[in-house]
Amino acid sequence: MLKSLQAVQLAPSNVNYRLDTANILMEQERYDDSLQVLRAAAAIARSPLEVDVVERVIKQVQQQEAQIEEARAPDRRRHRYRRPVGHAGAGLESGEQRPRQWNGVEAEASH
Repeated sequence: MLKSLQAVQLAPSNVNYRLDTANILMEQERYDDSLQVLRAAAAIARSPLEVDVVERVIKQVQQQEAQIEEARAPDRRRHRYRRPVGHAGAGLESGEQRPRQWNGVEAEASH
């Protein structure tokens, strides 16, 4: 990584050095830093080919970042709250109360 940064410092107008640095950052999962380097590369790209390559790599980094974020996010469908069976109000008409039971045995009222 250090050599790649030194190369950019020695030849700041070299788009390839910036692409190398961005790839190293992407491998380290430093996507924001990689995008920052790529945007700087896009600003100095001179030929249509350089512009095309940089834009393609920016899209790849953004897709990679989105895939990783999606994989890290919990599956919301699996973790939805479900009302437990026997929960007060489950399957009862409004105002109706469920009898106090525990495993089919009526619970004693605590007074």
